[in-house]
Amino acid sequence: TRRSSDLDLPADLVSLCLDTGHCTYAGMDPVEKFTKHAARIPYMQCKDIDPVVLKRMQDTKGSFWDGVTGGIFCILGTGKVDYPALLRAMKANGFSGYVTIEQDFHNNIDDEEKKLMYPATCSMRSVKYLRDLASTM
Repeated sequence: TRRSSDLDLPADLVSLCLDTGHCTYAGMDPVEKFTKHAARIPYMQCKDIDPVVLKRMQDTKGSFWDGVTGGIFCILGTGKVDYPALLRAMKANGFSGYVTIEQDFHNNIDDEEKKLMYPATCSMRSVKYLRDLASTM
């Protein structure tokens, strides 16, 4: 029987969206995945992963939502994703697509102010991080 591979999906029919946070959460290296599939990635979602929370989720076999509730997704540049290497790879491959900065956050809390402001504040800090990083490259 034939083994399936990523070549089974024609590049002219199927593009990829790389989500750096979910890729890292799943134990993959987003820089490696970007480099391997750069020609097929017109869109990316950038998140970062807190390595302490990730280790706790791995040790306890916590669910995805346990991770979200526990703060696994953190401000870009404060976690496990190697954004300097990713930006270098994007530049080397002439990436000219779109990037969304996401802040996954479980808003099932009573703090109405945090529900409204936490994701926005985190996103603003992440944008600043990426702008500062890009200006040094």
